[in-house]
Amino acid sequence: MDIVEYKQLDSQKIISFIRSAHKNISKTIDLNGKDADLLDLETHYGTSNVGFWCVLENNQIIGTVGLRSVQKTNNTCAEIRRLYIQPQWQNKGIGSRLIDFVINHAKLNGFKLLRATTSFDRTVIIYILQKKGFYQIEKYRTSSADLFFEKSLYPKYQKLYDKLSYSLNEGEKFFKDTLILNPVENIPEMEVLKPCTSYLHGLYNTDSIRSSKEKINTKIQFSGRDIISNDVNIIYREWANLLQGDAVSMRLLSGLHAHTIVFMALTSIGDHVAILPEAAGGHMSTKAILQRLGLVVHELEVDYINKKIDIRRSLDMFKKYSPKVIFIDRSEGLVYEDFSWLKDVPAYKIFDASQYLTNIISKDYPNPFQWGFHLILTTLHKNLPGPQRAMICTKTKDENWSRIKSGISTYVSNMHVFSIYSAGIILKNYEELLALSKNMLNNAVKLEQELHTNGIRVVQSCPFSLQKFHTHHLWVQANSQEAAFNWYLTLERLGILTNYRKLPYNLGYGLRLGLSAATYCGLCEGDIPELAQIISKAIKNGYSDHLKKIVTNLLGR
Repeated sequence: MDIVEYKQLDSQKIISFIRSAHKNISKTIDLNGKDADLLDLETHYGTSNVGFWCVLENNQIIGTVGLRSVQKTNNTCAEIRRLYIQPQWQNKGIGSRLIDFVINHAKLNGFKLLRATTSFDRTVIIYILQKKGFYQIEKYRTSSADLFFEKSLYPKYQKLYDKLSYSLNEGEKFFKDTLILNPVENIPEMEVLKPCTSYLHGLYNTDSIRSSKEKINTKIQFSGRDIISNDVNIIYREWANLLQGDAVSMRLLSGLHAHTIVFMALTSIGDHVAILPEAAGGHMSTKAILQRLGLVVHELEVDYINKKIDIRRSLDMFKKYSPKVIFIDRSEGLVYEDFSWLKDVPAYKIFDASQYLTNIISKDYPNPFQWGFHLILTTLHKNLPGPQRAMICTKTKDENWSRIKSGISTYVSNMHVFSIYSAGIILKNYEELLALSKNMLNNAVKLEQELHTNGIRVVQSCPFSLQKFHTHHLWVQANSQEAAFNWYLTLERLGILTNYRKLPYNLGYGLRLGLSAATYCGLCEGDIPELAQIISKAIKNGYSDHLKKIVTNLLGR
């Protein structure tokens, strides 16, 4: 199927086609009156900024469309003319394609507005015009048409749209040409959902399966949602089984959103809670969030020498303040620290698994439920190639879980169906996730060793084994904040994305690296020695075009 200019065809064939098209819609052609333009296409459609085109299939005309300038608009407004499609070729997207074609042609030739006319009975054309952004206006010329439409080719926010579209395209190119060594970077999501899922975006849905009686007694009920609600609960059950818990919810937006909702549900103003301090890798925002909720926040004690929690002093703190909730919210760490010593502490215990999820479900790490935790809270995108959403999983369906569920119902009006389907469908790649877990940990240990061998001041956690549950994180210490920032910029310029930050345990500023996304994108153990040399040379010598070529070659593999 081809769209060709009228000049390539015999004008009588075009007239014959349009005569037939008029008969199909119970109209007659008037070549001496309203349809006289067909006798002189060159005059009406021959200039460079307008045109007349035919759709050909096997050298036969099956459709036409024209574009001509509207009189007295100084070539700022054009009009779609002669849009016809043979009946047997209708409902195949040809009309939509032709309108897109003339819209693009009008834009390229400087028109600001585009108009069209049609009759009441041409319902398909009306539908297509409205779908393409045309709106109905008053009659603007003498015509037998019933309806008149107009579309702005440069709407109010066109410049913003163009800018954002450009940025998105450039961003996609940039990230395709970089190595993601940022440990909290979103891992590229597994491309497992088909285009037909676009209807899920923004769909209002519940994750509750209700009986007819329950539906009657609800304040509001949306039809056509039962299949989705059933699917969501199937996904919940699979994830609960995977995490060795009783129930799951994925209605929460993000990790910090989950923090807020869970604590609003479980605590009251003035309650005492204990958290992992930022100095030991806790999230920098957790304390402020909980204090804003009116809670009295205590921090676990830190053993700065051994870079872990001081168990004895922390237990003493628990005895003194009796926290209602203990929250281990580690946003980073060099080892998957053992918190089984919390098992007998009389408090509700929550573990944030965002940085460890793939390793936990693959059983490369102990499950926090085995350590006595009651709730696992996690994002689905930092350590797992899943959607940028949060999930909570309870060990048992107890009174606290009921309170959390009630809080979610109160404070979260909707869930994100597309993301939940994504979280379910990625389990098809479960075996790949098992391999990803082992490979990211092996790569992290190997890179730590290689950087150390190259003379880089990497903070060593467990140099020669995984017995201490090395994470995919690495820390590189700098002598100054300025030096750390310069390393960060140099590596970014080379196409290696890292995380510049103030390191825990009073280690000063440095770089935080992570191997989850890079491993998922194809980094293997054989690449590690070369990667370590690249990072070492960048830190010691700065940027060079030669080093950039080496990075490009590495990424190309």
